[in-house]
Amino acid sequence: MKKTIITFFVILILFSFFYFIYNYTALLQTTTASEKIYRQCLASMKNNTCVIMLGPQLEFLKTTDKNVLIAGFGEVETRIYRQIRDNPFMCDEVKSNCESNLNAPVCLLAQSLYEIKK
Repeated sequence: MKKTIITFFVILILFSFFYFIYNYTALLQTTTASEKIYRQCLASMKNNTCVIMLGPQLEFLKTTDKNVLIAGFGEVETRIYRQIRDNPFMCDEVKSNCESNLNAPVCLLAQSLYEIKK
């Protein structure tokens, strides 16, 4: 009986350890992806090749517009475009969205812009 209890706890500890390692690895991959997106964003801003910043000015967008057409990229939801474009620290906005959720609309747009695979 005592040997069974000890075996159970050893298995439980091993399972907990591997579960922690699995979650930690997933966290590192998320951080890596968000950092990669952030670096790409900064590079495009520095090189003046950011399609969001080269896209339509906010004052020309109607509040009824559902999508914004960005030359060389395609259509983007106006709400997401405004969220990024309104922020003077656009890359920080993208990074914080990607760190919290790689499937956030802003992050998905950035991944498409920079052709980054999850």
